[in-house]
Amino acid sequence: MFPATFFALLLSLNLAIALNITVLPQGRSQTSCPVPYFYVRYQSLPFIQRTVSNSFVKIPGLELAVYHAQPALYRIMFQGSCQGSPGHKYVQILIDGRVLIANYLLPNTDKRQAVASELGSSIHEIDSHDGGMHYVHTEGDMISSCPRFRSVYLPSGVHIVEVGVRISNSNMAMYDGQLQVELISYDTNVRLGLEHPKIP
Repeated sequence: MFPATFFALLLSLNLAIALNITVLPQGRSQTSCPVPYFYVRYQSLPFIQRTVSNSFVKIPGLELAVYHAQPALYRIMFQGSCQGSPGHKYVQILIDGRVLIANYLLPNTDKRQAVASELGSSIHEIDSHDGGMHYVHTEGDMISSCPRFRSVYLPSGVHIVEVGVRISNSNMAMYDGQLQVELISYDTNVRLGLEHPKIP
């Protein structure tokens, strides 16, 4: 019989082939320091969100799926141009289909406040964490930058990084988005001062 780890690795590799997942190379520089890898994704078409929802909608083209055999530090940078009528709009990073807020991976549903009430008294307050709210006050459509910068330490395996938006009223358009992810893989015994995100 083959060990369970063999089947887990085989499953991961088959998943990588089927989903076009980037496999993070194993390697170090000549100074034995971890080697960073950079991945960039671009939004090819304007994205318009007109439906009010408590769930984040993923922006097409701004996703990265990657496999790494050791824990990895992700430095995630998003920049894009947001346009919208007056009201609250939210931009957040999604990891494996969950919303990354304050080192929590929260469900992308209306249950975020129920599972992480310590982060806020409403879903709007929770989604505003980490600079996630983009508020338009003036009448008429206004275009402004809506960047997101996050760092997260994820365990080994396959992970998917995406950018999501949601609106609480009116509409929102996203133009010329760029997602850049820097990954640095570390040995399991390295302590970075970061914990893996909590999944309530």
